[in-house]
Amino acid sequence: MLLTAYHVIGDALEVDMKARCGVGPSHFQVLMALAEAPDGQLRMVDIASKNCISRSGVTQSVDRLEKLGLVTRATSPGDRRLVLATITPAGRDVVPIGHLVFQEVADRFISDRLGHRQAIALQAALLKIASTDR
Repeated sequence: MLLTAYHVIGDALEVDMKARCGVGPSHFQVLMALAEAPDGQLRMVDIASKNCISRSGVTQSVDRLEKLGLVTRATSPGDRRLVLATITPAGRDVVPIGHLVFQEVADRFISDRLGHRQAIALQAALLKIASTDR
């Protein structure tokens, strides 16, 4: 059932995010990490570790986001071996829209289908699962 719920919600997020933000949830996850970072900038390796995705996955996401003008990429002035991704003003404009899409999908598939107590129980369970050491 978990896998089915994951696909139902994931598919809805994919469709809605692409329609409203121009990127899917995995690319949006990179934008969120950059938006939350000091100066809107992170090393590619830090994006990978923060989001539990591979370095090649981060590279693909940043490539896509860069083509859309949502991030820029440059080598670190202190260490030219390090690549930094920086969110652009256009990227920052996408973040609140993406948050809204996530909320709308959560409402549609969770809040609107579960009672208040069930939603609280689900939230508690997901928090417990997410905080478990990998």
